[in-house]
Amino acid sequence: MMRASRSLNGFHMKKLLIGLALVVLGSWSSNAGAQKSPTDVDAFVVVSKDGHLQLNGRRVRFWGATGGFTLGAQGADRQSYADVDLVVSRLMELGFNMVRNGHRGALTYTKGDRSEADLSDYFVYKFKQAGGKIWSTDLSHGARSATSKDVDSVKAPESAAAWVAAMEEWEKKGKGRVSLTRNVARIWDARLEAIGIANMKKAVDPVNPYTGLRRADDPVYAIWELSNEEGWISQMLGGEWQQLPRFFQDELIGRWQVFVRTKYQDDYALKKAWGFLLPGEALKDNTILLAPIQSKSSPVVISDANPAAVSMLQSTKQKYSRDDFTRRRSSDVLEFLTGLWVEHKQREADALKPMGKSLTKSPLVWNTGFPGSNIQAQFLQQHADAIAHDSYIGGTHHDSTHRRFPFYSGLEELPRIAWKDPWIEHNHMPGKPYLIYETQIDNTAKYRAEFPMRMASLGSIQDWDAVCWHYYGFAPDSKKEKPFLAKLDTGHSMNLHYQFDEVQLSSMKAASAIFRNFLLAPAPSPTLFVFGKRSLHDPASMDWAGSYTPGMLDRMMATAYRYGSRLLIDPTLESRPFDPLFKVKGTYEKFLEDGYLIVGPSYRPRTYEPNPIVPSDQIEYDWQKGHLKFDAPGVASYSGFFAQYGNILRFKNGVVLRDVTIKNDPGIAYPVTNDEKFIEFSLATLDGAPLATTKHALLSLVSTSFNTGFKFDMNKVTEFFAPPATQGDLPVLYARAGASVFAPGLRGMKYRFMDWNRKEIATGTITDGVLKIPADQPIFYVDLTR
Repeated sequence: MMRASRSLNGFHMKKLLIGLALVVLGSWSSNAGAQKSPTDVDAFVVVSKDGHLQLNGRRVRFWGATGGFTLGAQGADRQSYADVDLVVSRLMELGFNMVRNGHRGALTYTKGDRSEADLSDYFVYKFKQAGGKIWSTDLSHGARSATSKDVDSVKAPESAAAWVAAMEEWEKKGKGRVSLTRNVARIWDARLEAIGIANMKKAVDPVNPYTGLRRADDPVYAIWELSNEEGWISQMLGGEWQQLPRFFQDELIGRWQVFVRTKYQDDYALKKAWGFLLPGEALKDNTILLAPIQSKSSPVVISDANPAAVSMLQSTKQKYSRDDFTRRRSSDVLEFLTGLWVEHKQREADALKPMGKSLTKSPLVWNTGFPGSNIQAQFLQQHADAIAHDSYIGGTHHDSTHRRFPFYSGLEELPRIAWKDPWIEHNHMPGKPYLIYETQIDNTAKYRAEFPMRMASLGSIQDWDAVCWHYYGFAPDSKKEKPFLAKLDTGHSMNLHYQFDEVQLSSMKAASAIFRNFLLAPAPSPTLFVFGKRSLHDPASMDWAGSYTPGMLDRMMATAYRYGSRLLIDPTLESRPFDPLFKVKGTYEKFLEDGYLIVGPSYRPRTYEPNPIVPSDQIEYDWQKGHLKFDAPGVASYSGFFAQYGNILRFKNGVVLRDVTIKNDPGIAYPVTNDEKFIEFSLATLDGAPLATTKHALLSLVSTSFNTGFKFDMNKVTEFFAPPATQGDLPVLYARAGASVFAPGLRGMKYRFMDWNRKEIATGTITDGVLKIPADQPIFYVDLTR
């Protein structure tokens, strides 16, 4: 067993070994004690031995909102602190216990000046008081910028003048400063890296005057990240480095020469390994080109930073593509670039982790997963304390013959949270917390209320640790009588704002209760997909969707929904002797040949697909009837087209849903029809107890909504994400749902019908176990207490 993980360079070995053992032995656990909520807001979030987030000695999950609401006073008449107070109380009401947000504004300021920085720290203080935690993006923004005057960040006088000249050339294009946030040269240039690290340290060092703690020491920060969506491998393979000043190109080429020389020693061995060398290439002359770097079909652009390029271009007019190079050479390019990236991130992590108690104890994410399927990006993340990926989906269809056109429902096809290749289903590593740093559905989608339940379902099957939603938006005006009354923000570039979306937030509040309270059991024995060096350095992965061998992404996605799955990348597996861990007839030999190994059952999609898909007796995907159903002691939930189900839905936990009706507001752009009856219904406990004994639960029952006057331009129906011709305005028009809910365990519970503006519509006591939800009332959610 130990040999299976021994050589994973840079990994947190103990955590990985435990996680891998749990997968292989089929004893993965979700920690039953995790159902209790944390009580000590001053405790640090840490990674437990079994690879999950833990607070006060108990497992904890986070349901987060990506911020934007602390961006400063918007006029002298605004009561900005009251606005922040309102945001905090609203987030807690909606079920959010985390915010993913970096410190905004200047590093130093005067407490109470209502500046962006002041309000940012005030928000942290108030959110901490309320029991919330922060996922800090400080480090990704903290690298900031550099100028030629920073030359002494590294004492290297032999290169100082050339570095200054290169920076001055760069500064002319960048208005005096060079951004370091996504600067590709920061990964290999020692000065730029040192400047970035120094600036990142400064960003976490100031004291928040409201909490009295240094940011690096404050336990309100539960998760830290080094960079956000740093698609460095993709940038490099796309040739972005060839646009840099010559000095930085030469540095990179010099590192490449050292890599090749160290690996092959001389030109004879290099030519034997690669098959041939290009004209002018020789190790002794340091003229080995960094090529190929682009796709099979695109020509390889040769940089003149390498002197060999000059002689080569003089001797031939041929345009080289990836097909003109051997696999071994292409693989070496990927190995070299991946190594540079990992080593750089390791230096950043080593420098920042000791900066404070929170940074030391709480998990540090090295990068967030963009692009979604790139195997090198996932390999980089494996070295960190936790894995972070994202996925966005649309809700409009591009085919005018589709039955729901111009919309579609993800419940009427095989389950996935992707348009094609998976971004979040396949890359949960054993022994590491798994975090969704951003997700959202286009808010022009008619059936968007299903999406939070799809996330809660997959998150439960895969046993995730956090889900953060993008994008909450700016703070509302607390002085208004109805501060949350606004139209749906369909004017955003991808229509991803949800702060004023009553329909989705009702569903999200229920999904939060399901996910945070562990109401659905995870897959007990997730299948383990193992990939080795052949896959990690496969030239096909230079095109990001070419990772993991052909067809494997679909296979991993389908397997996740049926059995659960985990992913491990070990570049040493192919060179090791036979390991008894993989003693399955024919399996190890296939691994040597194809570069991957599957431990556990897997599913080949599009092959006699079953219906329904039931990863457990608590979750059912019926993609023919178009619904997702949860049936567990603490939750009864149905999302989908009730007209295709029938009139009465009985749950094993005793809950019965019947008499579903839809009432469309007059003039709504796309009404919900009687042959649809699309709803999201959830009855879930907020204390983690079964419905029969719970003291606090909630009920969500919604359908859809649109702005008045909203419509699609049907002349552009062939376009991806058909654009609206009119965004529309207030009032928001609703298709409201009504139903009768019978639940014996609810007898004696008090109910409150709450509207969007926090007003009680009706109150009462459930005496006979039946609760009727009228479709003609603006009910946001139902609060149930005992």
